[in-house]
Amino acid sequence: MGTIEINANEDQTMLTVNIKNRQPVELVDFAQSMISLGAEYSDYIASSQNHLVSDEIKLYIKEIRPGSIITEIVALAPALMPFAEHANTVIDFTNHLKSCLEYLKGTGPRPNDLDKKTLNRVVNFVEPVAKDNGAVLQLDASNNTGTITVNINSMEANAIQNKAAKEIDKINEPIVGLHKQVLLYWAQTRADNRKGYKAVIESISTKEVRVLFDNDEIQYEMIHGEEQLYKKAYIVDVYVETIKDRPAIYKIKKFYESIDLTDTD
Repeated sequence: MGTIEINANEDQTMLTVNIKNRQPVELVDFAQSMISLGAEYSDYIASSQNHLVSDEIKLYIKEIRPGSIITEIVALAPALMPFAEHANTVIDFTNHLKSCLEYLKGTGPRPNDLDKKTLNRVVNFVEPVAKDNGAVLQLDASNNTGTITVNINSMEANAIQNKAAKEIDKINEPIVGLHKQVLLYWAQTRADNRKGYKAVIESISTKEVRVLFDNDEIQYEMIHGEEQLYKKAYIVDVYVETIKDRPAIYKIKKFYESIDLTDTD
């Protein structure tokens, strides 16, 4: 399960959600699954740099067909842009959803845009299949260039929900405060750019964050006392300040030692 296949297909662009159920699906579960799918699509398109007037593009149900629960969905933005432009958002969105599903079931890397809202929506989206032992959820996104197919069985849906719950718990952990003996590496130093120091601490965030030092001695040891700064990682105690729940400043309180980045390969 979870394979991706590219095949020639018809001209019309749509997303087909096929729930191959063995037990009756509760109406509330199906409705919440589709609501979560639509909400995630709207947020994804709103944050995309590739599509115009994104706030007006929405998913619409074209048809619900018998034979399991087969829902055909298209993207429309009436009177605002040519059909081909916003129809292609379905392909981009399905690739986004596929990457989230594959990460949560352990078969792909973590997407950069995976946040708490997306995790909750994925949990709701796969709920009808997770509750039905032996059921399968199949997504098919198609246009005139091919078809993206994703299959999730009941066991995988449960694994996705369990992993998502752990990710949500991790996000809910407080970021503000002292983090001891974390690994930091430089993304920018004052020698390269007068805007200051920026670094990455992957255990806190994959983003580059502004760095301050608790005192001049720490700054000297980490900057002037080290050679080849960008080939080193540093074990430090760091105090984290946030803006809107995102790390905004790392203040280094203690520097322990540096290690070569090649040692972490």
